Amino acid sequence: MVTLHGPLRPALELRTPYFMRIALGTILIQTFSVMVLMDGVGHGGGEAVAFSARSGCGVVFNNRITRTGSGVAILMNMADFRVQNSEFPNLFPPFCFSGSWTITSLTRSGTTVTVTVANKTLPGGVTGHGLQNGIGEYVRIRGCNQSDYNGIFPLGSVLNSTQFTYQVTSSQATTGTGTMRYSQPWDSNTDQDAANVADAWGYPCLDQNGWGQGDLLSGWVSPLWNFVGWPHQIMEGVYIWGNTINGSPTAPTDFSDQSPVAKIGREIFLSAKPGYTPYTYPHPLVGGAAPTPTPTPPTAPANLRITGP
Repeated sequence: MVTLHGPLRPALELRTPYFMRIALGTILIQTFSVMVLMDGVGHGGGEAVAFSARSGCGVVFNNRITRTGSGVAILMNMADFRVQNSEFPNLFPPFCFSGSWTITSLTRSGTTVTVTVANKTLPGGVTGHGLQNGIGEYVRIRGCNQSDYNGIFPLGSVLNSTQFTYQVTSSQATTGTGTMRYSQPWDSNTDQDAANVADAWGYPCLDQNGWGQGDLLSGWVSPLWNFVGWPHQIMEGVYIWGNTINGSPTAPTDFSDQSPVAKIGREIFLSAKPGYTPYTYPHPLVGGAAPTPTPTPPTAPANLRITGP
């Protein structure tokens, strides 16, 4: 959980593009009553962003943002670290990119199946399968007319950016046919049948914005996982309300949604979370309250004697 709470005073000053970036598997966000002073230009010389999240769910409310200098101030930017950042593939093992890729060729020699996928355009650029050797990744194959080649398999090896292998025992034809796609098993992939593969993002994706609790992922024994599959995460949402920028209430235009899978009105709500009660801050165990005093022991008598029978 990421919790950020502050008294309403200008105790924080930002001179970088983001005051706080939440990423890589954050489950719960709670940011409230913080006053942020943003000074200088934003990311890439453009807008300055107070908060940025790439995963998790939670609340962002009653924060006071002061923007000095030129440029546009944005309260919060939402992105998804697995979907969008093909320029940072080393951050994601063993989960790789979410979404689906069109398989242009599937052939078998002995027990080794070689798969070729078409490049796909993501917001971070054009990318192939995104898999890496030696980190316990898996591949999910579907749509092959030869059923032995469909399923979830440990990655064999990466041959290049568009080709990889896996192992299977089969007596079926050595060349796969059909409308075949490769994807990751960690995502729910409800959009996997999108007519245009560019629209198949893997939604809902593992640890994407707005989705929280799920099955425990454990039992990792290098290089393979004992648990492989969508961990049944629950959509809990990100709620944003009561924030101001330079004294004015934030508007939808002060929120940047760069995510293809987290949508306003579905995962992201620009309103108070119904029934929400903030966590106690500081926690009662660290709140600084004086401990209960230890009772003073009675004074020992000085005139006692022990006599035998």
